Amino acid sequence: MSAHEPTTQTISLTDARQTFSSLVNRVFRRETRVVIEKNSLPVAALVSAEDLERLQRYDADRDKRFRILDDIQDAF
Repeated sequence: MSAHEPTTQTISLTDARQTFSSLVNRVFRRETRVVIEKNSLPVAALVSAEDLERLQRYDADRDKRFRILDDIQDAF
């Protein structure tokens, strides 16, 4: 893992299509994360596989914590 966090770049869908290979390489090297916009609205993100795994672990942990809170609430 690199010593710095990747920057976040916002790009239009049209530009993302034209530079997709370059974007993927930069994301893989953890230089950037990319927010893709369509009509000025964020619609997708291009992140490294490592970032995605971290997000999935975060979601699973969050779900587990909410289940615990639901169990406590049900007990009362």
